[in-house]
Amino acid sequence: MSISTRSITRILTIFALFSLTACYNRFVDHEAGIEAAKEETKNVHANMTKKMKAQGLTVEKYQEILIKAMEASMSGRYGDDGSQAAMQWIHEQDLGLDSDIIKRIQQVIEASYNEFQAAQSSLIDKCRAYKASRQKFFWKGVADRHGFPTEDVEEWCTIVTSAETKADFGKGELSDIDLYGDKKANEAKPAN
Repeated sequence: MSISTRSITRILTIFALFSLTACYNRFVDHEAGIEAAKEETKNVHANMTKKMKAQGLTVEKYQEILIKAMEASMSGRYGDDGSQAAMQWIHEQDLGLDSDIIKRIQQVIEASYNEFQAAQSSLIDKCRAYKASRQKFFWKGVADRHGFPTEDVEEWCTIVTSAETKADFGKGELSDIDLYGDKKANEAKPAN
């Protein structure tokens, strides 16, 4: 009888060690995943910023090329002193910014924000799963005993948001969207 009791005890000990090791490893994986997701969010944000700056440079270069082409055309057509005729020609032409360029910039901005949102959503989900694991019955004891979280996970789980969002959540009210920066119109509205 003592042999089977020892065997059962060994099996339970091995099972307990395996479970503790698996639990510990899961917490390590959670923290590594959260850190990686935070770094990916930073990467996406940096890439988004670079894309938007590049689009702005494209517009700037387009304008420079357009101006140089106009100057060359005007001096060739009207001579160096043909400024009045050149001004008339400019008024006759519709030299606005090509709408395809504006549409492309809008597409890049929208795609970049969507990619950033997806990266932050992934981070939020990883943080949620980690927090839930640390609160579960058996896992909580292992987490507490082994010092999890071992890193500043709360800082890693902080998402990037806007001042408007923070203000809206602080006051519990959704602000009007100010598409054109007309803050005076929004300030003039009485608060309810």
